[in-house]
Amino acid sequence: MDSTRRYRLSCLLQGIVLTVVCDAWTVEIPKKISALQDSCVVIPCTFSYSSNPPQSFIAVWYQYASRGYPVVYDGRNPSSVIDKFRGRTVLVGDVSDRNCSLKINSITRNDNGEKLYPWIDPDHISYRVYTFYDKTVELAVSDYADSPEISVLGTAVNGSSVRITCSTVHTCPASPPIFIWNYTGDSVSSHHEHQSNGRWKSTSVLTLTSSRNDDSREMTCKVQHPGGKTASSITLYAPKDVSVFLDNRAIKEGTAVILKCVSDGNPEPQHYQWSQTRGRKTIDLNNDTQLLEISNVRRDSVYSCTAHNGLGNKKSEPVTLPVECKYMSILRSMLMCMSNNSDSRTE
Repeated sequence: MDSTRRYRLSCLLQGIVLTVVCDAWTVEIPKKISALQDSCVVIPCTFSYSSNPPQSFIAVWYQYASRGYPVVYDGRNPSSVIDKFRGRTVLVGDVSDRNCSLKINSITRNDNGEKLYPWIDPDHISYRVYTFYDKTVELAVSDYADSPEISVLGTAVNGSSVRITCSTVHTCPASPPIFIWNYTGDSVSSHHEHQSNGRWKSTSVLTLTSSRNDDSREMTCKVQHPGGKTASSITLYAPKDVSVFLDNRAIKEGTAVILKCVSDGNPEPQHYQWSQTRGRKTIDLNNDTQLLEISNVRRDSVYSCTAHNGLGNKKSEPVTLPVECKYMSILRSMLMCMSNNSDSRTE
């Protein structure tokens, strides 16, 4: 075998060996992660290997640069960390458990766009084993906190429990946000769940018992993130203005008509209750929808509706329908006819 063929075969074998070695290691970090200015961010990081194990379970984080290896975190030598990150980085993962997650405190606007990467046991695992710098995570810094989402679970019936939830998404599970309610309930609980790529959802649940005095209740929650930035939710409130709307003002006795219960409130009411009054007797109609269809309307009926939205309820003023006697149209036609005949004789 000549020297050229031996050289080519050697290069081929080296390439195969290098590929196999590199495939033995993997590092998982998100490509991009959001961070709130003045708050903190935890970059999730895990690694695995099937060969070439580390001799020391050490993780060092670097800033991606065209030249050199600027240090972002090194627990063995904190003084080697560049000024931009010195005193702000903490390893929150257990490297022996193959977790290399990094926490960065006091996020600044200048951190936006930075690309970082971890290196496991850099004294013994070389780039020939795994090119750690080929996989980086980019910081996307936001100046303002997003408004939390607030919602109602359950319907406010006297004596029943209603839960109000307030949720926000963040990237600092080590220091989750604080929830502040404008209303004192029976109990407040909170929980946190991981979503993906370093995003966490924190939720506060306010539980309260409904009473007859809750019709004017308003609910707002505020979220306070580490560093002091806050954001408030929209305001939820029970229905305040409820009325019965009638589209057709010319109603004849015995015909059909549709009534609509119109109400404000946030969230928008989803449950309605209709009642009908005849003389001194009031009955609740078996109807839970916003529209009420009356197939045989009568002149002596009065209607009202109540709107429910979870926080409370409000009843409309009673409405008497402007129903015209079914014989009135016949009488009006006869009178009109008599008037026309009289005008003809006069001529």
